[in-house]
Amino acid sequence: MTDANSVIRSVNQAEEIHDGLKVRGEIRSHNGPAAPGASGSRPPTDIGMLDLAVHIEGLLQSWSRLVHEESGDDLPADTPAAQSLFMRQRSIWIAGAAWAPDMLDELDDATRKGTGMLGMLPSRTYMPEPCGICHAVQWIYHERPPVVRCQAGHESELMEHLQGRGTEAVTHAQAAWVLGIKRPAVSMAVKRGTLVASPGGGVTLESVRVRLAKVSV
Repeated sequence: MTDANSVIRSVNQAEEIHDGLKVRGEIRSHNGPAAPGASGSRPPTDIGMLDLAVHIEGLLQSWSRLVHEESGDDLPADTPAAQSLFMRQRSIWIAGAAWAPDMLDELDDATRKGTGMLGMLPSRTYMPEPCGICHAVQWIYHERPPVVRCQAGHESELMEHLQGRGTEAVTHAQAAWVLGIKRPAVSMAVKRGTLVASPGGGVTLESVRVRLAKVSV
């Protein structure tokens, strides 16, 4: 059975990220840099942010409608705030539904993407190994899925770098992003010893690699 607190947390985060995307998207549409080749004109919208905001709106709408249909409770107003409140108030009921894990997966995936767009996580993390093709410096880019890219543009999957033995550390937020889990789960993994704490308060990149390797197996 899904935990009711997980339902509340996922719905809260989805609503918060949705609001942030809407605000930042509107700001960028008015204050963004001029489009290349245009005479002082600016793009009408920040498509990435606003599209994801619309996607989250659709998720909240569709899942709240499902709750309405199966529970018989009155349908909330057609706004993200009303739909989020509706689901939070029924978190215990939702947690018992067979489809609850699917709902959380969809909301959390959209939330992670929005978190990266809003700059709440760094766009990249330094990799200790040089590029295997040209030996240039490379980084983990926190996309979904994460990708390793060097200065020259060579790309590789993160799984290809699991055997490295670098000592660099990443923050709990970065580790959560790469592993596809929540930040509290990273702290719990450190306590359990499945991730290794670094002196600066983060976790070692090597322990993240090891964790990914075990998950892949």
